[in-house]
Amino acid sequence: ADKAFELGSRLWDMTQLTAAYLHNYTNPEVEWLYGGSTQPDQSTYIPSNHLLGMFDENDARRKYGFGMSNQNANYVLVSKLATGVDLRQSIRTSEATLNSAEANVQLNNLTAAMNDLNALRRYRIPNYVDENITDKALLLQAVRDERRKEFCYELFRWFDLRRYGMPSISHVYKAEPGQPDQTYILKEKDPMYVLPFPNSLLIRNPALEQNPSAKMGERPGN
Repeated sequence: ADKAFELGSRLWDMTQLTAAYLHNYTNPEVEWLYGGSTQPDQSTYIPSNHLLGMFDENDARRKYGFGMSNQNANYVLVSKLATGVDLRQSIRTSEATLNSAEANVQLNNLTAAMNDLNALRRYRIPNYVDENITDKALLLQAVRDERRKEFCYELFRWFDLRRYGMPSISHVYKAEPGQPDQTYILKEKDPMYVLPFPNSLLIRNPALEQNPSAKMGERPGN
């Protein structure tokens, strides 16, 4: 992370935004774009109220990274990722900043970690007032919450949850209109964090060792 800044990386002041933004090479934080357009219709997975509620009401990432659907004022879409393009993920300065913050927390360099966190927030939240979190556990959670806000819908979350020790998570899902909501739970360190290999791969490569989740059967909702 330090090397990235030594080579000239800098944070982008998003508090000056007046319209929706995209991750492309016009973003001064972006070092490299990669990945494909795996979700041509952004309405496939809309942000939860819980995720949206994590943002400060003035946060530029909330204000300009999400937008209302033209058809329904209550239908929130992710606008920071362009659809129908070949490259949509990026390696950028904010990742280096939050990597540095998380590493500093784990190394007990809490002042340095807080400096990293405040530096990013100043460029995301207008009129942000620096915080001073001195409890290690609380500061680590604050850094992880910031990662979730900064990188949502950019394929970071699953890898972060794996690093965090695979905590228990739940998801409320309605299979069909008119049916009751079903809550699906992934338990702590659940084998279903990794899906089974499809049989077609096992046939092609018999040396593959099947994941334990293959023996668990269908996960019912409650």
